[in-house]
Amino acid sequence: MGIQVAAGQRQAKFAIALAAGLLASLANSSQSMADAAVQVAGTSVKMAPPPGFVPATDFAGFVNAEKQGSFVIAEMPAEAMSQLAPLFGDQEKAAAGFATKGIKVDGQEQIETTAGETALLLHGTQDTNGATLDKWMALYAGEKTVMITFQIPQQNAIDAATIKAAFASVEAGAAPAANAQLSALPFEVEAAQPFRIIQTLAGASVLMMAGDKDVDPEGKQPLAIAAYSKASAPVKDLSATAEATLKATAKFAAATITSREETTFAGTDGIVFQGTLEDKGIKKRFTQSFAVTEDGKVMHFLASAPDAEYDGVKDAIDEIAASIEFKN
Repeated sequence: MGIQVAAGQRQAKFAIALAAGLLASLANSSQSMADAAVQVAGTSVKMAPPPGFVPATDFAGFVNAEKQGSFVIAEMPAEAMSQLAPLFGDQEKAAAGFATKGIKVDGQEQIETTAGETALLLHGTQDTNGATLDKWMALYAGEKTVMITFQIPQQNAIDAATIKAAFASVEAGAAPAANAQLSALPFEVEAAQPFRIIQTLAGASVLMMAGDKDVDPEGKQPLAIAAYSKASAPVKDLSATAEATLKATAKFAAATITSREETTFAGTDGIVFQGTLEDKGIKKRFTQSFAVTEDGKVMHFLASAPDAEYDGVKDAIDEIAASIEFKN
């Protein structure tokens, strides 16, 4: 669980080389699949997934429940391309970046899409929960930087030509309006001034920020992220699970929790943490609200701001947290 900003899905590039004959078959199959391209709700992406994959209902992408496979689509600001392309374009860097996530990178290549664009494609495997996953990732430039991750248990693996044809079918158009992005999320949320919606992430979370920058690599601006996921097992200790989720979130591994309190969050029983952390030399305060429903739906809201600014945005943070509810 945790904030799904495609954490660990932004740092690498994999690939396997294609023989000339396979390239020819890929080109033919890509064209036929392009005719069946599906607009992914809340994103700028059209894609033709392999047979058996249908639009997911709780994230942006496609899923095949029988084969336990999924394509997850994550969109980032256009500026992210310059940061990610060098990583996706260098197999050694990709291997090093993904090794910390338990992913073994075994290849990298460029592919041409049916729209005539170039994408960087990575391939590898990941051992998780006692299973080995076949994992592919592709990076596309456009109005948004688009990253698509495909994973499936190795015993259900799909042939490389079919997967590459799906990645080659991708078309990235104009970014949808903020309200269209929000309507595709599996939860309701409203921004409160001075926070504004920056973008949704993988159709399952939303990033909000206060300040004049949409991209803040120095971490100087207040930010808030609301994220939905599904619990992989029954949650017996909400506080312990919330703490583990916090510590697994980038930059919060060393955060100090100063208070914890039971609360109602997202329409169900939840817990709220207050605490402090240091990020790139900046002392910050944060709040985290966390809840899990009986059927395993997880809602995670995390907001932080530099210590000197936190009191000025606290009411807005509380207002955003209060607006969050599961849909349906």
